[in-house]
Amino acid sequence: MKQLDLFRLHDPLIDSGPCSWIVCNGIGLYDNFYNIVKEVMALYNYKKLRLCKEISLKLNCSIDLLNDILRRKTLWIHLNLIESLLSMIKEKDEKRYNCYLNKLTASIDYLKPMPKSKMIVKAHKLCDEDVSKLCGAHAADGTLGLQVSIESTDHIKLLDYKELIKNNFSLLNLSKIRKKLKDMYYFNFNVREDLKIGIFKFLKRNNIKYIFSFDEDFRKLGIKLVEDVV
Repeated sequence: MKQLDLFRLHDPLIDSGPCSWIVCNGIGLYDNFYNIVKEVMALYNYKKLRLCKEISLKLNCSIDLLNDILRRKTLWIHLNLIESLLSMIKEKDEKRYNCYLNKLTASIDYLKPMPKSKMIVKAHKLCDEDVSKLCGAHAADGTLGLQVSIESTDHIKLLDYKELIKNNFSLLNLSKIRKKLKDMYYFNFNVREDLKIGIFKFLKRNNIKYIFSFDEDFRKLGIKLVEDVV
């Protein structure tokens, strides 16, 4: 399996400012981050304020961005901030750069699409067959087409489930209840990205069983996708 470069997730065209930058967290991440800050300061003979100014110029951000992290005002660290500091080390000592890169990557456990986002996902660092399929599906049409189906032999119970979901998630577009087999009824809906965390927690909390309606090859992948949302 090939190790994924998490820092390539940052897209400078889309992620145009600190409020839209991907951030990460994990056990030991802050300590490793603090170590690379100290390393950069030593290699360039910078004081903390000088380094904060340099980072501000490089990333076109506030001078307080790095300083706030060092003061632990936030537990989440921007991927491109880490990458910028690593690149400064690489210019001076590539061997030490590789060492710090491996340590930092190993200590990144979780990601958020932006600092204020409530969505937290586990950081996948290895490209296995499942991740390759996931990337291929997304590259094909820009979506994973995650569709959920609620099924039951009890038509009345299914009506109650549908009403319950509709009352709690009015933005979801629920299909009509249809007959699948002789004694099986179902309805389905596409999972909106902004509701993904809430809807699956809701279904589990109310003991509503569901299946994924896309290709069989992606059923396992869909389950893993849901499990990886914290």
